[in-house]
Amino acid sequence: MDVMLATVEWQERIATARFVAALMILIIGECSLYCDLAGRVLGTYVRTVPRIIIRILVVVAACALLAIPFLLALFRAGGLESFWLALSALLSLAISLQYLFPYRFGIRRIDHTAGVTGQEPLAPGVVLRQVAVKARLPPECPGSLRCLVLSDLHCSWRFNLRKLRACLAALNQKCYHMAFVLGDLGENDSLLPEVVRTIAGLRPTHGIFFVRGNHDFEWRRPALIADLARENSITILSNVSHRVPGLGIEIVGLELPWHGSAAPSRPEAAFSIGLTHTPDNIMTFSRLDVPLALAGHTHGGKLRLPWIGSFPIPSKYSRFLDEGWFQLRNTRLYITRGLGHFPGLLGKYGALLDLTITDPTHSQQKMQA
Repeated sequence: MDVMLATVEWQERIATARFVAALMILIIGECSLYCDLAGRVLGTYVRTVPRIIIRILVVVAACALLAIPFLLALFRAGGLESFWLALSALLSLAISLQYLFPYRFGIRRIDHTAGVTGQEPLAPGVVLRQVAVKARLPPECPGSLRCLVLSDLHCSWRFNLRKLRACLAALNQKCYHMAFVLGDLGENDSLLPEVVRTIAGLRPTHGIFFVRGNHDFEWRRPALIADLARENSITILSNVSHRVPGLGIEIVGLELPWHGSAAPSRPEAAFSIGLTHTPDNIMTFSRLDVPLALAGHTHGGKLRLPWIGSFPIPSKYSRFLDEGWFQLRNTRLYITRGLGHFPGLLGKYGALLDLTITDPTHSQQKMQA
């Protein structure tokens, strides 16, 4: 009798341990599924109320479906509790692994330190990241192009505006051929005139080019920003290609998915640079055969955990496109974290990008001449 009682007690302990283990795996799977779907929904930024409701319902339904096998085991349906527990654990584990190692759609990550030549502080909590890349430039170009890249300024309050002014004031002695602004100027309309005038004070030799981000298309902001850009001689590239006089290169600006439904035709210039707010447009740039593209939007990942990395990422490609260099076929994309929210506070830091594009064949041609 004692042996039988001990056996029953041991079996109950095993069943309890199995149940607890399945519950823990389910919780991890539910969190992974929620973060994954939430990032993909944010990556599309559907703005109409009915579509927002549909997306929320899809996320809720998916999380509920994942829990069904566990609930069946909980109520011991048909005496198959072991089967349902195993199924729940396998599904949750598969979703967790997919979130940790998302499918990359042919996109590969390049070493994030590739081409990084230095970093210098501009203001408390903000750095200037210096990156160099080699490319074949048109004959009209100098041997190297120096570009300043600003993204995700989020000047919704004067704290960020003061940060931006301090950063640009520290860059007064630097000379740039072009400046690129990758969207999300701010959510406070009353500050936007000051933000745009501050950016216009850069005065690079070949102009300032701007693509709008998701926050720039909220409410009546698009028309306001368009008027301010025109008044301050800033060129908005809204799904168009622009040939830069004197350099022989084309700048391709994409404001998808928030504005427009079609990308421009393939650039005709020998070298082109793509500008976009969201890195999801790497697919479009690759189809257009744009060799070099720049993006922001991800802020380098809202959170970062050891061994796991960044999450959540507002991207339809899950959490893969966070920060640094990526490549798809012949297109290289650099994602900058931008100024971001609260730079220098809450452990956050912002970054401006000093990008130098060098053609090594120029120096060789000069030596031969």
